[in-house]
Amino acid sequence: MKIKTLEEILKKKSSKTEFAILTNLENGDSEIYFLALLQKENFQNMLMK
Repeated sequence: MKIKTLEEILKKKSSKTEFAILTNLENGDSEIYFLALLQKENFQNMLMK
């Protein structure tokens, strides 16, 4: 996981914002999604990569 991603996670965790982290296990790329905005389409796009 990249340092920038980890910093974002810590910031969101300290502000008690609900979020989800999706990680591509093949290359280690991670994306942060707000749970309120997480849509089925976004998740399917991640699975298709």
